[in-house]
Amino acid sequence: MGLINGYLCYLESAGYDCGLSTLVRVIGDWDCEVVELKMSDFKYIFLVGAPKSGTTALVEWLGRHPDIFTMPGKEPGFFRTKTDRFVLDAHRPDEMQFIPLDHPMRSETAYRALAENARCGQWLLDGSTDYLSDEGAPERIRDFTEGREVRVVCILRDPIERAYSEYRHARRDGLEPLSFRASIDAEAARIAEGYQPLFFHLRRSRYYRDLARYITTFGEERVLILDHAEFRTSPGTLADQLCNFMDLSSFDFGVPNQLNLSEPPGLAKGRAVKYLRGRAKLAIKQLLGGRTTVDRTVAQLSEADRRYVFEHLEDDIRACMADPRISTNNWTSVTHFVSTETENCNQRIRRTDGSPV
Repeated sequence: MGLINGYLCYLESAGYDCGLSTLVRVIGDWDCEVVELKMSDFKYIFLVGAPKSGTTALVEWLGRHPDIFTMPGKEPGFFRTKTDRFVLDAHRPDEMQFIPLDHPMRSETAYRALAENARCGQWLLDGSTDYLSDEGAPERIRDFTEGREVRVVCILRDPIERAYSEYRHARRDGLEPLSFRASIDAEAARIAEGYQPLFFHLRRSRYYRDLARYITTFGEERVLILDHAEFRTSPGTLADQLCNFMDLSSFDFGVPNQLNLSEPPGLAKGRAVKYLRGRAKLAIKQLLGGRTTVDRTVAQLSEADRRYVFEHLEDDIRACMADPRISTNNWTSVTHFVSTETENCNQRIRRTDGSPV
């Protein structure tokens, strides 16, 4: 296969467009035959999360590099352990009915077909954010890519802000009837009932064990942890990190797009049409005497709710802050509570003369 790859690269250098689905092998002077080229003969980069942390913008941004091929749709989710999930029906939010979540990537054949237009030598980028919190995903990825070059990238956001952003997403789409705090209280039951991960606000904001699982599976040198705030303010620094991480030549990625964090590149128009059709159906139903829809308005995150989430996530947050591989300097809502708790603790153990024990 190494010889075949060499021929493919030679043909591409000569101006031929050789896709991943087939390979032209040169025999003799001009005799050619078409042979199948497997995905396992290429390199892989997995952007595993965290959801609502700029992953859509990051995938689009990385895809500008000529040596990176982004899989269509951004999130095939092929390596998820649980594929049979349910989601609240956005077209009937007042009835809170469940429908199966469509998932075309149940087969290896379908997954391989996503990369049929990739070129020789490119990294294949899978941006499925469910992989981070899926305990079985690292092993499935490892088994599929055994013997091949693999890199794992994770971009993290202030966990309190991430959780609330995800809640706003569910409210925006008419899927969430509860208040933010009520949704936090209902999370454990929802997980048990089979809700989709969009409702796992606390679970998907617990980063530390998930990151440790990937580091254990692939090795520290193959896992890169990025900071969401730094991606927005200093993308050039991240560009250098990523190019070094994947052994790519330096590249000017330009300014990242301000994409909807939940919107895969190229699908905005289709999603908008689907959304408008759904709204039209709801309007007709209401005119015919149907029930009212879920209120989509969202209040600002209160200080009390911030503290409530912090108390649920505190152990994980402190573990992240103690790990030098994880940048937490921009977790502003978190550092506020940590600083307050530390000061309160110091005050409790001060001696009568005012000096700490």
